Amino acid sequence: MQGMVTFATLTADLRERLSASAARSLLRRNTTRVRSADAALNRVLSSAPNEKAVRRAAARLRDTKGVVGVSVCRDGSVVGLSCVDRYATEVVRARPFLAGGSRQFESVTLAFRTTTVHFGKRCVPRRATPTVIYLEAHALARFIERRPLDPRQLAEAELVAWLDREHPAIRRATVLVERAVDLGYLDPELAATFPVPCSAGGLWVVEPSTSGEDRCDATVVTYLGASCLSPEQNSFVTACGDGDLVGSLLAYPDALRRMPRNPDTEDGFGRLGRSLSALH
Repeated sequence: MQGMVTFATLTADLRERLSASAARSLLRRNTTRVRSADAALNRVLSSAPNEKAVRRAAARLRDTKGVVGVSVCRDGSVVGLSCVDRYATEVVRARPFLAGGSRQFESVTLAFRTTTVHFGKRCVPRRATPTVIYLEAHALARFIERRPLDPRQLAEAELVAWLDREHPAIRRATVLVERAVDLGYLDPELAATFPVPCSAGGLWVVEPSTSGEDRCDATVVTYLGASCLSPEQNSFVTACGDGDLVGSLLAYPDALRRMPRNPDTEDGFGRLGRSLSALH
């Protein structure tokens, strides 16, 4: 039939290569030297300290390239604006070794930054960045590879829409875990790398970090597809259905214990995922 496109057989190796290529393409298209959101937020800071003016500024901000979401709220006489924007950036992280010590390395990530601006009468507007969530290229590639979709037919807009929807859950989980550690409810070792359920099925693997600016950041280091999960991890996902992430971590501490920061373990999961994908 004229016009028909014939794809090569989607082997496990081809799926892995195409997924990594799609992740690199997404990061390349989201890389920019000047973030439109920064200029737009600076204009927001010049708004009058009243709710009507802030809502007008929020409406303009929503039309800015890279902005994922904007909300406005009032607390007494203070009007607050919250903005989430998305962009690609390089980060330097320390990767610890099981035998002790660590090594710093650079990685390209897709960042979701939350910025807040507070307006009060007779007060200078206050801007803060409470959270940045980074998705490493490896995590993006695994998300594409381990979902039951053909990466050759995955539109970038569809991928971005998925990630935009996933970010709020990852952010909430990071804040909950950080708060639980601060209150002594959760052991820091258990919170050093923790899973977050994904709406597409499977788990995001998250490593939190807190900067010196009273900011709770986190890096998503990989994604485990539903077919890759152990019984303990499946039980954790089920327990999270009640909405209690911290309680689920305490109930199933081994949900990621078989996923230490170990290249051999990660390669094992990769082989398992590829073998399962080849069966479909």
